[in-house]
Amino acid sequence: ILSGRVNPSGKLPYSYPAYPNSLLPYYYKPSEVQNNAQGAYNYVGEVNNLYDFGYGLSYSDFKYSNFSVSKDTFALSDTVNVGVFVTNESDIDGYETIQVYSSDLYASITPDVKRLRDFSKVHIKAGETKRLNFSIPVSELEFYNINNIPIVEEGRFKITINDNAKEIFIK
Repeated sequence: ILSGRVNPSGKLPYSYPAYPNSLLPYYYKPSEVQNNAQGAYNYVGEVNNLYDFGYGLSYSDFKYSNFSVSKDTFALSDTVNVGVFVTNESDIDGYETIQVYSSDLYASITPDVKRLRDFSKVHIKAGETKRLNFSIPVSELEFYNINNIPIVEEGRFKITINDNAKEIFIK
């Protein structure tokens, strides 16, 4: 890896804390009062991760563009279709793991900040662009309510790939 004969492509399966005392699970929830995570040991409630879940290094330089979601409003029986173009802008072939996250913006209980919903690891040659499509059934956006019953509540969600995000509405 250090000599450049192998191009790393792995992604972290957990968040790596910046400090030993700040170990938090990935699905931290924001405080409604302070709008930041509860339980961190930095005494102001902020999350200090050195590396977030899904972080990884590569000798290749991947750029994301033309992020799209099939429509803005979905019923419970629908499927959210997401697409994105990924371009390898470097001179080195490499693998990239494209990760799709969802965020429930309002729920009857405090929702997770974001949750991994789908991913795909693809090989992209130097200078090449690939379009990736993901299909997420709305039923998979469920969470367990206060009665420990899985439910998808009507409301706003955010679908994210890399730094690209779009809000959708479930009704």
